[in-house]
Amino acid sequence: GAVMRIRHLQPFQRTAAGAQRNRVRQRTREIASIPGRYRLWVRNALLCGACLLSPSALAGDLTPVTEPAPAPGFTLQDRAGQTHRLEDYRGKVVLVNFWATWCPPCIAELPSMQRLADRMADQPFEVLAINVEESAFRVWKFMQMVGVRFTVLLDEKRETFEAWGGSVFPTSYLVDKEGNIRYAAYGPLEWDSEEAMARLDSLLHPAHHEASR
Repeated sequence: GAVMRIRHLQPFQRTAAGAQRNRVRQRTREIASIPGRYRLWVRNALLCGACLLSPSALAGDLTPVTEPAPAPGFTLQDRAGQTHRLEDYRGKVVLVNFWATWCPPCIAELPSMQRLADRMADQPFEVLAINVEESAFRVWKFMQMVGVRFTVLLDEKRETFEAWGGSVFPTSYLVDKEGNIRYAAYGPLEWDSEEAMARLDSLLHPAHHEASR
């Protein structure tokens, strides 16, 4: 009866609790690596993001786009003034992420996004994190704080965000090798979760996934 059901759930509860403890340890290590004068601010932002979002939300899903369509093109600069065009990344799977430094959920997902970028370093994959309506100096200082190394672009006039139909932060899209939007996420994800990795792998190796169906 009820006792049997509770006993049946206990292993799953212990697994969930262990995963939560691991997330806390990971967050603690990430915060500890930040320079002292910025650590409190970033810690509060990360904790705020964790309060706003349940653990399941932080490991959310990428929603398949019903009718894949070409991604809107853009030409944006990074903080060093180098120009990046989306079309330059044709032949790669691209994670396009719209974010802001004042957005706690955006900050909460950055570490997992960096882990994903590191894990996929030898694959035809790129992260393009597009900061919306903030100065190059502010973004540069922030990226120094959190130790993010993937490409960050500046959408200072919000034009690209609006062209992509953005309305919330963070908003992310997975663009396939042909330049079509295939998946969308509205809100933060745990980008190196098994589910997110499976979605990404389906775009990196489409022939393999078609053959396995």
